[in-house]
Amino acid sequence: MAEIPTKQGEQVGEETFFVESIVSSETKKGLVNFHWGEKDAQMDIATALKIAHDILECCESALSDQICFEFGKTVNDESVGVALIMFFREQRLKWLKENPRQ
Repeated sequence: MAEIPTKQGEQVGEETFFVESIVSSETKKGLVNFHWGEKDAQMDIATALKIAHDILECCESALSDQICFEFGKTVNDESVGVALIMFFREQRLKWLKENPRQ
């Protein structure tokens, strides 16, 4: 397989995480390699895009959770933030069920 690096390694804790694109010498199709420390995974483009989308979705959810929690702190009641997080999560799941990914 011909390796064509597309992303330099990022330090994650004491391990390095990086991804790279390659072209399979067998199928002549693009693949994505994931490397994290001693672990490696190789997948087709569609699977890698689904994982990338899932990661971005989780990052957006984590940010909205953080903002809701910070709001609770501004009104001196963290339970308000926790309740808001739960509300947002329920609404997000409802929306995702009504609007499935294509």
